Amino acid sequence: MKGLFSSKKFRKNLRKWLVMYLGVMAFLTTVITYSKYMSSMYAKDSARVAKFNVLIKPNNCTNTDEEQKTCNIGVVRPTKIDYYFTVDTSELEVNTNIYLKIYINDEFKNFYQTDIIKEVKNDTEEEINLVPKENKVTFSGKNYNQYNLNYLYKVGEEDNIRTFHVIVKLISNNEYKEGYSISSPYDIVRVGYSAIQNNTNILEEEK
Repeated sequence: MKGLFSSKKFRKNLRKWLVMYLGVMAFLTTVITYSKYMSSMYAKDSARVAKFNVLIKPNNCTNTDEEQKTCNIGVVRPTKIDYYFTVDTSELEVNTNIYLKIYINDEFKNFYQTDIIKEVKNDTEEEINLVPKENKVTFSGKNYNQYNLNYLYKVGEEDNIRTFHVIVKLISNNEYKEGYSISSPYDIVRVGYSAIQNNTNILEEEK
């Protein structure tokens, strides 16, 4: 071994192999470090949660509670309520099933009530034929008819703001006059919704 290290040729080759070894190790260290950096950057980017927000804005009602999405008629009974609301899906980044729930008060004793729901499109209104659910819904001890309007929003659709018009006609019988008043305001219309991500591009029934 001593004679091997004393060989000039061996020492020259050894230095060459050491330089090559150190070069290879430096190269591998650089590759591994870069790979970890790229993986970390990719993980951070892919972990961003897609926007998933639906905005409902009520408007055009004399007494509107925007926070609770309700419209009441005050204490004097009108003959008709017009309630407009918009559904804004511009903050959705995934295909989504939208399940709108329109609740119309059904506690007007001695009144014949007619409900009409329309969608506003290009300054025209198209009536939507909706049938109320068989069982009524109760809020604060008051009964409501529930109408469901379901549709699929697809990412990239230009029509991401839809406007709806709810018309409630209150027709009194001979017992009650035009100016009949009630003791406290009634919430006549309420709007709620649920939204579920859709990966099939086919509108699914609400579970």
